[in-house]
Amino acid sequence: MKITPNNFDLIRLFAAFQVVLIHSATHLHIPMGLINYLSYFPGVPIFFFTSGFLISLSWEKNPSIKFYASNRALRIFPALWVCLIFSLFVLFIGAKEPISLDIGNFIAWLTGQLSFVQFYNPDYFRAFGVGVLNGSLWTITVELQFYFIIPMIYLFSCIDRFIILISLVSMAIFIASNVYADVYENYTLYKLLQVSFLPWLWMFLAGTLVQRHFKTITPYIQGKFFVILILFIMVLLASNEFGLKVNANELNPIYFFALIALILAVSFNKRELADKLLKRNDYSYGIYIYHMPIINLMVEYSLTGKYSYFAMAILLTITMGILSWHFVERGSLKMKKYINKSIYDHQVKS
Repeated sequence: MKITPNNFDLIRLFAAFQVVLIHSATHLHIPMGLINYLSYFPGVPIFFFTSGFLISLSWEKNPSIKFYASNRALRIFPALWVCLIFSLFVLFIGAKEPISLDIGNFIAWLTGQLSFVQFYNPDYFRAFGVGVLNGSLWTITVELQFYFIIPMIYLFSCIDRFIILISLVSMAIFIASNVYADVYENYTLYKLLQVSFLPWLWMFLAGTLVQRHFKTITPYIQGKFFVILILFIMVLLASNEFGLKVNANELNPIYFFALIALILAVSFNKRELADKLLKRNDYSYGIYIYHMPIINLMVEYSLTGKYSYFAMAILLTITMGILSWHFVERGSLKMKKYINKSIYDHQVKS
């Protein structure tokens, strides 16, 4: 069974909206209501799993560091840098009170935003909006670490065994960090651990393993959406019964595996659905990276507590996501073939 077509673009769009809706309702002080049910489908673990599936597939198709690095950079950085410009505009033009900068610290922050330390937030940003300019970008830091790890994993001859081993270690770190969160959450080392790959790698590698054994897994998901949905609901109810977390990034591993089974069932049944609805447009990344600067600006001007403000935040985020795709991301991705051709020609000449 071929991997394409699939509904991963639709899944990632859903994951982005899950994060946007939860953050918007939380920071704009909107009653959760039905939105609260979306917490059972946490967007970040979904992103990590689908990324593990797709990135490992990309590496296997063309295991060249130069091709791989250029493709990953073109997907992440152009849109991220344009979003950074937008965020700075929101910060300096939109702040009610002037931001008092420490130039050295600001340059360090800017360097981090342009590279791989997106989780860092200077103290003098705390007075603006929710206190963190774009807190969701911590996942970009983690994702970039995943990108670095994939080529290293494929150096091992017993890849699957190695993946399982380090996944178990990562899962143990994940569980321990959740169990002791109340004790260590204010410690700097704990905070750095949470923005490292260590507690999250097992989610990414779950996607890698599924991709590598897709043919074996296919018979268990093809045409079995409703069976998997029932099993998923049973795991959800059982997890709630035993007090196991299901409604945040720190979901319990059993529930995570039930969730990815459901993701696969959606992705590989009615497989043309994403192409029909989205027309090969991938708005998820833009929607994800732009929502917090917009929310920050609305909080800064006390546009909170009303459903109309909530709707405004969602519509503005969607608009920025669409603009990002059509005017930044799609053009950047088209550059892949030219850059890859240049790399190939250089390799041939060498």
